[in-house]
Amino acid sequence: MDIRGPENRRPSSKKGSVGVTLGFLFIGGWLLAGTANYIKDQMAADTEEVRIVDGSDAVVEDYPIYSSKKEIEEFIYSEIERRPEEGIYFHYSKEFNQDDIQEIASNIDPFYGRTEQYIFSTSSTKYGDGPEVEDGYNSVSIDFTISNEKYVYDSIVNSVPIPADKTEAIELEAACKSFLNEYIKDGMSDYEKEIAIHDYIINNCQYTKGDTAEKTLHSAYGVMVKHDAVCEGYARATALLLRLSGIDAKLVIGTASRENGNNTVTENDINHMWVQVYIIGKWYNVDTTWDDPVGDEETITHHFCNVNDDILSRTHKWDKDKAEECFSMDMNYYKKNGVYFETQEAFQAYVDEQIDAGNEVIECVVDNPDLSEEAMSFIFEHEGVNEYALGYGETGEYSDVTVYVTTSE
Repeated sequence: MDIRGPENRRPSSKKGSVGVTLGFLFIGGWLLAGTANYIKDQMAADTEEVRIVDGSDAVVEDYPIYSSKKEIEEFIYSEIERRPEEGIYFHYSKEFNQDDIQEIASNIDPFYGRTEQYIFSTSSTKYGDGPEVEDGYNSVSIDFTISNEKYVYDSIVNSVPIPADKTEAIELEAACKSFLNEYIKDGMSDYEKEIAIHDYIINNCQYTKGDTAEKTLHSAYGVMVKHDAVCEGYARATALLLRLSGIDAKLVIGTASRENGNNTVTENDINHMWVQVYIIGKWYNVDTTWDDPVGDEETITHHFCNVNDDILSRTHKWDKDKAEECFSMDMNYYKKNGVYFETQEAFQAYVDEQIDAGNEVIECVVDNPDLSEEAMSFIFEHEGVNEYALGYGETGEYSDVTVYVTTSE
């Protein structure tokens, strides 16, 4: 099952024709997405990998006791920066339970990596002067795997060397440096950098439709080195290149439902990942996976390039309390490029103009377009045009339309 993007292709029209030792999934870690069956199987596997272990017999060392959510989050982040090989270990007051700790840890930026295991224990020694039952505390050890993206970011931005045994991170760093040297130039605006990143990823990566068990498919390494990935890889590569270019970006985990051109749901609530980007003081949603249309490797669209929450909510679902609010369309690709049309007449005039200029691929957005063969017959009024095809997503307001024109030689 392919969940990449919303574009549909109508058959071409031709001139003259009619056309607790339990498993626990750490949601804040790597989202293993791809085909529906893989997601189900991999989540089951993760449930076994991310373990909760009763460590009551473990030796409790003298660490500070944290009694607020903010303290715990700050400590976990500081420990990740330290790159601990022995795990992240701390005490927490009995105001928190295991579910509270797991929730706090799951909110750690997934760009940093993933949790493999929790080991919980309860102190059996007296702490302080009060009764033991009052002064006791709980402890947790978190096994955390740092992502390749985090290693690369720290190396390029903060000059923190990548460990020699992290060969994938080293290869990823080389690929990112090559991209930055070739595509990101002095004087570029953040918007221009973002478009360069968006288009590069789509033009240089193929969405995997088959076996998605390989973990590299879910990482920036899959996009930048192997040029083969699923949604998580697209999102991670997008976030990494944006951050390396000095642009704030966040990964968002949720679900998505794909619709065909008749607004009929074909795939419902599939696990998905995308990015929020900060451009000139405002946050926007960008989904490079869904801008890489199904079935046409030569085509690139920008339907989900800097859209607000209202537009994204038509096909995507996420916990908005854990994400930034995206309310603006100022940096939307189509609005920035003057190809967002509110009327059929303006849309047709633009297509006429582009055909006259010799362009054979025409991308724009139209509110409530009429894409019937009758309405689009004006294309054949141009000399030499003998065939056209349409690529389009959902119909209604903000409908992306791509016209592919074939001319006789």
